[in-house]
Amino acid sequence: MALVVSEGQIGRAYMWPPRCRISFYNGRNKLLWSSSRRNLDLSDTLMLDWPHASRRVTLGMSSQSRAACWHAWTEENVANLEYVIRHDLTYDGYRLGLVRLTNVGIPCSDEFRWALRIVDPIPEVHAFRVMAMNDRDERLRTNSG
Repeated sequence: MALVVSEGQIGRAYMWPPRCRISFYNGRNKLLWSSSRRNLDLSDTLMLDWPHASRRVTLGMSSQSRAACWHAWTEENVANLEYVIRHDLTYDGYRLGLVRLTNVGIPCSDEFRWALRIVDPIPEVHAFRVMAMNDRDERLRTNSG
């Protein structure tokens, strides 16, 4: 899974593996939610409605793909996914701490996990984002009633 792509394939370079399951856990290892969307945006999913300027979460990923490169978690495909995780969150201005919790070599059908610490470096910007989302939600409630 190389990230060297033509200009027309840029979007696919930042997609999650085929037939994937992305799961998010809290600090007590309790499943918060999961998704099978290959174009899931981590920044929006994890931080858009989060009321604090930082967050710790465990991200787990598995793939049922039949493609040869997704039979086992290799250093190459894990490093490529870490690149996509970092790009997704830092592109939107967040700082990211990322730690592997799983060793490479297990089947991709087994979940690979990372500990993430996401920080909005400018708390005022995060507060503005939350305020804007609350305003949007209030407008939606007002208009739908």
